[in-house]
Amino acid sequence: MMGSKVILADDLTGACDAGVEFAMAGLPAHVWLPGVRNTGEGIHVYDTDTRGLPMEAAAARVSELAQELTQAGASLLYKKIDSTLKGNLGPELRGLREKGLIDGAIIAPGNPRMGRTITGGWLEVYGERGPHLPSMLRAQGLVGVAHIEGEEVAAGAGTIAAHARNLLAAKMTFLVCDTAVPWHLQEIARAAQALGRGLLLTGSAGLAGEVARLMAAGGLRKSYGQPEVPARGMAVYIGSENPVTLRQLDYLMEHRPDGELKIERVRAEELGRPLRQDLLPPRDRRWTIFASGGDTAESVLGAMGAQGIRLAGELAPGVPWGYVRGGAWEGTPVVTKPGGFGATETLARVAAAAFRLAGEQESSL
Repeated sequence: MMGSKVILADDLTGACDAGVEFAMAGLPAHVWLPGVRNTGEGIHVYDTDTRGLPMEAAAARVSELAQELTQAGASLLYKKIDSTLKGNLGPELRGLREKGLIDGAIIAPGNPRMGRTITGGWLEVYGERGPHLPSMLRAQGLVGVAHIEGEEVAAGAGTIAAHARNLLAAKMTFLVCDTAVPWHLQEIARAAQALGRGLLLTGSAGLAGEVARLMAAGGLRKSYGQPEVPARGMAVYIGSENPVTLRQLDYLMEHRPDGELKIERVRAEELGRPLRQDLLPPRDRRWTIFASGGDTAESVLGAMGAQGIRLAGELAPGVPWGYVRGGAWEGTPVVTKPGGFGATETLARVAAAAFRLAGEQESSL
């Protein structure tokens, strides 16, 4: 039996990004909104909603949730973090360690397929340099941070594991791994499996995918899926002012698909609480819900009285979808996307895919 495996994520779109990797590997995966608990068998991804909290408040919330879940019989599997290093990673890992829930962590937030790499400890996003991760973690108060260089990662899982054992013996328990190319993530996941101790794998959706495939005993990744219920309409919720998202919205308006389209710009002051009921789509499973940004998705689902999402697949790379769990919109398809992610045509492609499926099914009747 798989038992109840827990993934902790600091926002809703991040939770979906990580969890969908397990769904596509053939493992049952759900995302749960803040306050919801489920310790049944399968992969359970919890949105802790801590990315914007003060550091100590974030650490306390994450460690208290993890302690509650492990005391109920679940086991910690993965810590999902933002691939651009937003959030409170250092304090949250420190809180888990202080409660005795982990011995340390293997940290690999890079996702080279999405243009995020770690080289020499430095984050680069499409070649633009960001923070130095080991230094950032130390500045956040994390003790015992060490760095596994790219040459050692490239040498394979055996070398990574051997170096990790030496570092652990020296009481260096939070190990940051370079990830310059996609297959580095596979070697890191294999090394963690070989170490077989209380090290929490910590990373973005890239490493989550490798963990999922190892758990599924090498099962093949599914192709991009479509909702089982064809779309009659799509409700699009945009709460981000990110230029990437705004370009996607403009492109969608210029290339509107056939079908009903409801577009709502969610104001900043409306985020963080349930959306107004008059902004919600019809209670009809033939409508698809699209939310860009974690706070936006949380506000929409909260207004619906939803408990979470049963994850199913991706409509495009980095654009997961699933079905609403709980409330009056139970079973309605829902698509999420981080606010600043994707190509200009991403939103239009998602809408076109849903409506094309509807047309194909209707024409066959």
